Amino acid sequence: MATLLVIDDDESLRDLVAAYGEALGWTVVMGADAHTGLDRFHTHHPDVVVLDLMLPDASGWTVLDAIRRAGDVYVVLLTAKDAEADRIKEITGFDVVRTTANTGALSIGLSAIANSFGIIIGESTTGFEM
Repeated sequence: MATLLVIDDDESLRDLVAAYGEALGWTVVMGADAHTGLDRFHTHHPDVVVLDLMLPDASGWTVLDAIRRAGDVYVVLLTAKDAEADRIKEITGFDVVRTTANTGALSIGLSAIANSFGIIIGESTTGFEM
């Protein structure tokens, strides 16, 4: 079973992303700040990380750098700044989801990640349709 790590200080968004991951049949681990997120990253060795760029204790870019140094993991960046999202994707090549956008984009993105990495999608037990 694949593991998804969600690092975001917004509890409702963290729970929403976790619900999508669980609907895909993934094990979900969460961190509300950079320190906890990196600790969980090193403990659980996730297959995919959903990372907020605006964390309370450190920049998401700093967390991303630490994740990249530790290994090759697929990362989806979250940003509340609509104007920066396209520019971030253009510069970094990372998938970027606007947290102000329709949450269906996140569901589609996680499903696409699962398919592209050959991660088996489990049966939904949460009622989300993928």
